[in-house]
Amino acid sequence: MNENIISTIVSINYIEKYISSEYTLSKIIDCKLLQSSTNLIYEIQTSSQKYIFKIYKYNSKSLSDINFEKNFVSYLNKNGINTSIYVSNIQGSFISEMSFYEGARYAILTTYANGIELTYDNREDAFFYGVNMAKLHKTSKNFKPTIIKNIDIKSRINTSIKTINIFLKSEYQHELKYFQYFFKILLNKFQNLDMNDFNKVFCHGDLHGGNAHKLSSTITLFDFDFSGYGLIVYDISVFKWRCMIMKEKVQWKDFLKGYQEVIKLNNRELKYLLIFVAIHDLWVMHSYIKRTETMGSLYINKFYIKQRIDFLKKIEKQI
Repeated sequence: MNENIISTIVSINYIEKYISSEYTLSKIIDCKLLQSSTNLIYEIQTSSQKYIFKIYKYNSKSLSDINFEKNFVSYLNKNGINTSIYVSNIQGSFISEMSFYEGARYAILTTYANGIELTYDNREDAFFYGVNMAKLHKTSKNFKPTIIKNIDIKSRINTSIKTINIFLKSEYQHELKYFQYFFKILLNKFQNLDMNDFNKVFCHGDLHGGNAHKLSSTITLFDFDFSGYGLIVYDISVFKWRCMIMKEKVQWKDFLKGYQEVIKLNNRELKYLLIFVAIHDLWVMHSYIKRTETMGSLYINKFYIKQRIDFLKKIEKQI
């Protein structure tokens, strides 16, 4: 392990050679890097179909967590929920281990989710998405994993607060005062909630809408990095968060209508939904701040921080 290296980015040529030697696929005709801010994500086009190759950031994901995600995706797919599918390597393993300067990193290959991202300004798409998210939650109730990965909301709050405090205290002390004020409000609200009032199932964990593609009348889900056993109200709050960011009130109503055709949310889940929207917004900000390690501190600027403050102030007035 080299402690001086944070995250290696490898060339497309290397990835093509690695995939060709480690997986039994048809001829690769194109390879492109889609993302490098956290994990390395490559799109692989072969002569027969398309794949996604993901290399997890060093020390960011445990082997047991990746196995849970793979088993959850497999279970959903076998029970009528369309997902991208994990592809095994020539050793028969669905998880590869690759050597880099910073140390060993895990990698997975999955099929590409065919179709296009849903158009959420189309009310039918928002409704359709809500129906399918509820089907996922309903189906996941019978999932019986040997190892459970939890979506720990309290840990997400504490981690987000710590990350934001550290990042803002050097150059954004004025802005930090509002965040610290809001942290106290949020913690007080959250600590007074009775978690027994909220239903728990195995969740996707990142249902903002972008992790699904639609082809004809079929939705295919992908990117289960944040999946685990957690609160339904948090899972749907992620889409509520996205609608608030994009100022799409009608789309949220259509999503909720579609969702509740399959699963009825209880009154307290609806009443306290915005608390979980705020928690997710802080978690996203934490994630963005962590990206500055590889993308530079200018990745987070005054404009972004002001946007977050304005967003949280709107929630503060309602909770």
